Amino acid sequence: MLSRLICFGFIGAMFASNLHADVLDLYYKKVDLGGSYQYDFKLVVTNNDSSFAPGQGFNWITFGDVFNAPSTLPDFSLNFHTFPNPNMTFTYSSGGHNGPTFLDGTNVGTDGWLPTGVGDFVTWQGTSAFDVPDGQLLFSTLIPINGATPTNFKAAIPVPEPTSGLVLVGLICGVVLRRRR
Repeated sequence: MLSRLICFGFIGAMFASNLHADVLDLYYKKVDLGGSYQYDFKLVVTNNDSSFAPGQGFNWITFGDVFNAPSTLPDFSLNFHTFPNPNMTFTYSSGGHNGPTFLDGTNVGTDGWLPTGVGDFVTWQGTSAFDVPDGQLLFSTLIPINGATPTNFKAAIPVPEPTSGLVLVGLICGVVLRRRR
């Protein structure tokens, strides 16, 4: 019985570790292309801190962000993005925040990405020669719009390969439970 509780506790902890108290989460998948890496990003309004309200938004969205040092994605080459605002441009930030950036420079404090509600998301994809280790790919939203909560140097969440983690947990639990009999 104790073995079962430990296995279920481990599985629960694995899923709970992905919860963050913030309004946004950035998920990514990294694919080794042999000499470079393809990054697929999905920025989602999760509202885990219950602070999001309609009309709020985000501008100056920087990823591969590093404080006062070179970006972890200094050569990121954008393939596409789905920001609905046509003035949202791809550029690079340098200074306190460093990295590839989406910025609406026309009306910085009022325009940017204005999500319609919780669960709304934008995606983008690109390539880099840099293999950023999990936990070191950070993002920030430098200009909150209409009272939105800014995000500063938050770790993006890697999307695991389908079922690989669950299969491993299942195998471990199966071995533990079989030995107990």
